[in-house]
Amino acid sequence: MPGQFYARYVPPKAQKESAPELPLREPEHQEPRVEEGAAPPSPETKKEKEPKRAKKRKRVEPQDATTDDDAKSKKHKSVLSKFEKSTQIASVAAAREKPKEEEPADEPELHGKSTRPIPQPEPVPEAPYKPEFSSLPSWLAQPITASTSSRKPFEELRIDPKLIKHLKSKGYHEAFAVQSAVLPLLLPGGPPDVADVCVSAATGSGKTLAYLLPMIESMRHRVVTQLRGVVVVPTRELVVQAREAAELCAVGSGLKIGTAMGSHAFGVEQDMLVKKGRRYDSIASAELRDRAKRRLADGWAAEDDDCEDILDVLPGHVPQYESKVDILICTPGRLVEHLHHTKGFSLNNVDWLVIDEADRLLDQSFQDWAETVMNSLEVQKTPDQMSPRERIISHLRYLPQKRNVRKVILSATMTRDLSKLEALRLRRPKLVVVEGAESAGGRVDGDVFELPDSLYECAIPVGDGSRKPLFLLRLLQTRILPDLPDAASASSDTLGGESAGEKRPTATAPTSVEPVSNVLIFTHNNENANRLSRLLGLLHPPYAAVTGTLTKSSTSSSSRKLLRAFSAGKLRILIASDRASRGLDLRHLAHIVNYDMATSVTSYVHRVGRTARAGNDGTAWTLFTRSEAGWFWNVVARGEAVRRSDGAKVERMKLEDAVSQDAVERYEQALARLGAEVRGAGE
Repeated sequence: MPGQFYARYVPPKAQKESAPELPLREPEHQEPRVEEGAAPPSPETKKEKEPKRAKKRKRVEPQDATTDDDAKSKKHKSVLSKFEKSTQIASVAAAREKPKEEEPADEPELHGKSTRPIPQPEPVPEAPYKPEFSSLPSWLAQPITASTSSRKPFEELRIDPKLIKHLKSKGYHEAFAVQSAVLPLLLPGGPPDVADVCVSAATGSGKTLAYLLPMIESMRHRVVTQLRGVVVVPTRELVVQAREAAELCAVGSGLKIGTAMGSHAFGVEQDMLVKKGRRYDSIASAELRDRAKRRLADGWAAEDDDCEDILDVLPGHVPQYESKVDILICTPGRLVEHLHHTKGFSLNNVDWLVIDEADRLLDQSFQDWAETVMNSLEVQKTPDQMSPRERIISHLRYLPQKRNVRKVILSATMTRDLSKLEALRLRRPKLVVVEGAESAGGRVDGDVFELPDSLYECAIPVGDGSRKPLFLLRLLQTRILPDLPDAASASSDTLGGESAGEKRPTATAPTSVEPVSNVLIFTHNNENANRLSRLLGLLHPPYAAVTGTLTKSSTSSSSRKLLRAFSAGKLRILIASDRASRGLDLRHLAHIVNYDMATSVTSYVHRVGRTARAGNDGTAWTLFTRSEAGWFWNVVARGEAVRRSDGAKVERMKLEDAVSQDAVERYEQALARLGAEVRGAGE
């Protein structure tokens, strides 16, 4: 308000004395003006007005009228100038908020400077992020790759000429891709910077010969029989298969091949692996007798090892244990048992350790076999176990030479889990990956599994799965075993086919697959295998005489007889659990059927790998239900985890007449009879 405004205002000194004089109204709180020449008011008068003046606010008295007038004019100009400046600032801010096309050509200036923003350069786009590091070590992230189509003559691989001649007599004229890549690394004279080798190659690519040939070549000129090579595989069938391949490669070398898989009693296996002899050493004999007496005094049983040694040898002699085999092929559980309970059995002289189907063995503990075997390989030898050269070095107090055991790790689905590979204590390892020609030389990231180029894959929908045996029966009669009796009528049945997302006129297997062939059918477990075997015989009696069943409960002798009959053609249908999906080499196997869907991509790759081996043609059939269709087509058929040859894909085929009225009636009768047999067996 005017009164309050002027109350706070302190006018400056007057600058112009010639300003016109204007009449001013005196403020009420000021003292009355005294004219020139008049007497000033008396002190009494001031005292009378003092109380009234004390109640009023004290104001600054202007110097004169001219100064007060100039102050009003300047104040007015100052207020007006501030208002104009605030208006200009508001207009500039509003102009900046508008888009560029709406900005005025001439912008106002503030304090003599333009308010237009300074032009800025265009932002530089950031390059896409490419990490220059890897979570995997270099030997895993950048493996040695080889194409599946590569071949190399055996004469170029530093192999004994006699062995080459023998291999050619058995039909092996050149090395396959995996052998061409692995043999130069493992044969004597290989690169010194490579110690251990991991191999990832499709099933049936020849991995067994890839490690057996260099192992046998390194032992060919040894004279004394010692356990120098150990091959660990997951199943008994693979033990038998690996032994046959080892005996083929060891012809003429004098090497002895042994097995340990539980097919014999434990005591019999001990006698097969270790020979117990004796040598004269009076001092050691006295120490052995004293030790045996102390153990008997402490309450140990008479069956103690030391007591048995004294009873078995002549006075003054001590037992001496020697290995009967140069190469041992075994299962992991049996190997651990011999390490713990077979006296004289040790890995002190082992130079080669081979682990086949490593991903499966590392997933299962088998009595913590990996740590037990690795510790046994690193144990220091006792004086009795040392060679004469090692005894001399030890007597001279030189540090013992560190043992360098070469490890070869193989699998069709090689794991890249470092926590699992760490248990094998690898030394300067290299990874060899055998893949298709179109992807050879590329970087391998993650778990990508290669399928053989000669494999034909086909999938058949079976609805909800309640009548799946009828679809299997129809497939056997029309596509796999059309030559068996009572199958001629099936040739007139119509089959409609369509690929994954495309229509096809017909879905036929490759013409290279022989019409007269055999088939391996996979189920989830032993119960399903036994049930399906009996059900097929009830649905189609001619199949009963040519069907065999391979399960975990089968003994080693019965399994060998079954596989020999299947390979010889006496059996045409083999129904098995996943036990037969690992490394089993069945010659001339033309078809496999996934009756029960595989539980993982790894399981699928190993199953279909039983056919199309070593360049031969083969067909893989998969029966899938509605609930399994999504996973199968998205993960297995079209997923990135499975790599197929260029243009290869999983075909889709419909068995239109599989579930006819007559077939359904026969199926119900077979189920009723099977149920009666099960109830009768239970009673």
